[in-house]
Amino acid sequence: MEKVVEMADPFSCINKAEDDEPIFVLLARDRMAPKVVRAWVHEARAHGEKDEEKLAEATACAYAMEQWRLKHRPVNNGPNTDGPVRDRRRQSPQIPASSTDTGSGSR
Repeated sequence: MEKVVEMADPFSCINKAEDDEPIFVLLARDRMAPKVVRAWVHEARAHGEKDEEKLAEATACAYAMEQWRLKHRPVNNGPNTDGPVRDRRRQSPQIPASSTDTGSGSR
């Protein structure tokens, strides 16, 4: 979904987020964004997400991200220097890898 559409829709996920709820935004300029969105769709299905409209919207968004990059960022533009935008005003604490380990065995 494009930023202007997302912000105008009172029922969008951004506008439905609680004021203090952490969110994570992926931009089309980030090469990894479409892959991450598709991985989310896969994991959501695997964990029982039944809202096919939501999953289809995410899949369409991944495709739209790829198309945007093709139009706005040349394919061979060197290192991914135009990756995620970070808000430098708020520094998130670094989470050690071991704290996210579920103890489910080898990776």
